[in-house]
Amino acid sequence: MNLQFTRQQLVGGGKYQPKTRIGNWNEDIEQNEYKFSKYLEAKENGQLVSHRLAKKSNRARQRVPLTFKPDGEPIRFGDSIMLGSKHSGQFLSVEYSDKKAWKLWTTEARSPMACNVFIVTRASEENPDDDGILRYGQPFCLTSEPALRAQGGTMLPPYWVQAGAKTLDWAIPAHAFDGLVVGSAGSPGPADMASTFSQNAVFVVEPESRNDEGWMAIHKALPVTPGASIVLMHRQHNSALCVTGKARKVEGKLCHEVFSNSVRRTPTAAQVFSFVCSSSEAAGIDRRNFAALDVADVWVRVRELLGSDGINDAIAEFEKLGCDSRGSLTRSEVEEAFACFRLPIHSSFMDVLLDSLCSKGSSTTVSAVRAILLGE
Repeated sequence: MNLQFTRQQLVGGGKYQPKTRIGNWNEDIEQNEYKFSKYLEAKENGQLVSHRLAKKSNRARQRVPLTFKPDGEPIRFGDSIMLGSKHSGQFLSVEYSDKKAWKLWTTEARSPMACNVFIVTRASEENPDDDGILRYGQPFCLTSEPALRAQGGTMLPPYWVQAGAKTLDWAIPAHAFDGLVVGSAGSPGPADMASTFSQNAVFVVEPESRNDEGWMAIHKALPVTPGASIVLMHRQHNSALCVTGKARKVEGKLCHEVFSNSVRRTPTAAQVFSFVCSSSEAAGIDRRNFAALDVADVWVRVRELLGSDGINDAIAEFEKLGCDSRGSLTRSEVEEAFACFRLPIHSSFMDVLLDSLCSKGSSTTVSAVRAILLGE
């Protein structure tokens, strides 16, 4: 148990008048003054926990444009959309945080905000369709709204909605899934947003009537339209985004957590969503002017932070790693080497640097890293 007073103060407290100063009174005063000065400094610099929470909330709740779609017009790549759940009547939303992965929930918020608007993105830039229309059975991705990732007017790389396969070691109570069948063969996998692209972020659209005989021949290559009942299937495993009965209250309103669960022949209502677009042309106009992130500027900043001595140390570190891997460096090795220097830059900028050196799944060489660090 932590005592409010020291042992010396407790023993001699009854022998002195209240105005008598005993014990470590001077140290206590200095400690309280120091704590108060640190509080004022954090308050002035906007570093209080309340300030960070308010900043995070304001960023996630800022109003953003939603793509305007006349009746019957299909969804296209690049559209800003919302995803409505048939099960909960709510909309898919991201729990914005400073972590590497953001949880997905459904909330009652119906206004288009940075946290509940997503961008329909191509899964691959190879051989894009001429019309840019999203069709049933076509691979695609969902990325975060640009406002959620902007820093000082500069648009950072997006986050990607991803779904994991069923796992055996992720035990979740069966009652949390509100009628969904959770067998002993495995539990639903995670569904969240990640800072880097992977095959877990690739989905295909299937109709709610996927149990009907011949549905694939009927819907294959047909355009996906707003309001249509769809299932967001993962491309590699037989699972889809699913709204669970696991809920929590946020500002007095229930929010339901989203997982990735196996789809049987007939999808449940918890696995059925629909694309939602704006019915107002004025509300769909994007008047924002985000600047594209210049990788060269990020490298200039890294060289300034390292300094001449730090650049030489970094090159030596990369050369040491290159000797172990015969001159080639993987993305994880490059990230590990940079982590040794504890550069005070945003993790998103580091992701940009890694992407410029090592594209998805590839590696780089020591000579390439040396040339960039030296500005050659």
